[in-house]
Amino acid sequence: RTAVKSDPSQDMASKAQPTKKISSSRDPSKESKDKDTAAKTTKLLSGLSTSSSKPKPALASNKVKASKGKEGAQSKPGGSSQPNKPHKEEDATTAYISNFVAPDDPWKHHRSPYGGSLTLAENWERLKLVRSEQSFVAFSSSDLIKELHEGTGAAPCKSIHYADVIDRAIAARDQSLPLERVSLRGLDMEDFQFGQQLASRVVDLDMSSNLFTSLHRLALSWIRGLDLSGCRLHALPLLSDQTMPKLVCLNVSFNEIRALPSAEDMRALSSLRSLKMQNCMLNSLVSGQEFQLEPLVNLQILDVSFNLLSLPSELLALTKLQRLAELGIAGNEWCVHAEYEETCSAMRKRMATLKKIDATDVSKAFVGYGKAEEGERTTAADAVSHDKSSCSCVEGNVCLSPDNCSNWSKRFSIAHKARLEKYWRCNKNFCDL
Repeated sequence: RTAVKSDPSQDMASKAQPTKKISSSRDPSKESKDKDTAAKTTKLLSGLSTSSSKPKPALASNKVKASKGKEGAQSKPGGSSQPNKPHKEEDATTAYISNFVAPDDPWKHHRSPYGGSLTLAENWERLKLVRSEQSFVAFSSSDLIKELHEGTGAAPCKSIHYADVIDRAIAARDQSLPLERVSLRGLDMEDFQFGQQLASRVVDLDMSSNLFTSLHRLALSWIRGLDLSGCRLHALPLLSDQTMPKLVCLNVSFNEIRALPSAEDMRALSSLRSLKMQNCMLNSLVSGQEFQLEPLVNLQILDVSFNLLSLPSELLALTKLQRLAELGIAGNEWCVHAEYEETCSAMRKRMATLKKIDATDVSKAFVGYGKAEEGERTTAADAVSHDKSSCSCVEGNVCLSPDNCSNWSKRFSIAHKARLEKYWRCNKNFCDL
């Protein structure tokens, strides 16, 4: 027999061809199994979705949490469970004031020549003396500003943080040096509170050019002069007797104070001797029939210049301030009114103590003042000669100022005659007066 030998290369090719065919082809049985698996998976997922849409009974722990959440939402305004930050700061300020130790008056050793502590009028005179002799001690270094604004630290609110920082700066100074006038100008403070060191040593405080929008709930201090000009106040701060009982000088110029408080609220500032309100966008001094500055009966200096005051008739309302010595009214809309000069002249005749208008002497501010004209009074004393209640000579007491004396040259004889008529006719001894 003859054996036919095959080519080994052909045998290898024949063996490789069926293997290649099997690897490239898809098994139909396996494909059907994959389809069955996908169908079962879809069916299972659809069953889970329908079961999850049905309401399930809540667990006891979930019920407790839900009830606590509702109670918390009801107890807080707006239903928010987050703490109210302004409310916390208000509580912190209240607690700070309640724990504040009332300081001693730094001027308690100054006594009135008539006995006792200084009156408000004597406080005003002494403040003017201190301002002429001492300059402000300024706390405006870069280190202090950085410490003020780097964070509240352990303090619960900004106002208390500012008070702590300023108190530390004051305590670091030599205690023997005078520290009656302090300047905190331009520190960009948004709120303020008196610290123990500041309230016990300072009597004249400059806090101008800061970012205050209001001042309320202050601790007790013995401030006599306060400068709040150039801040962001929208209302006149009503500093009551419980916070600043000795305040006699207040400057709120260059703030957006469009309207004054009511006359009843202005009684909180009845101790003022000086009030400056330049460039405050003030619209009126009278609300209806009420003159809002009327409770400030002790006011001697008033500056309402460069505002939006337009009615000259409001100038006559200023005559109720019978102790006014200096008045600033320039730069208002009433200055271009036709009746302005005539109204100013009538106002001047009714105010015996008025000496300066817009930094000009009254004798130079009005034409004809001091000249003898028919039907016109020539001096400030003559202007009130018809009003006997303004002259104390007719009551037996010699006048101390010619401004409100009906006859200055004969004041002693008039007072003596009044004493004779008033007391000797009542069988009283002149020596007992």
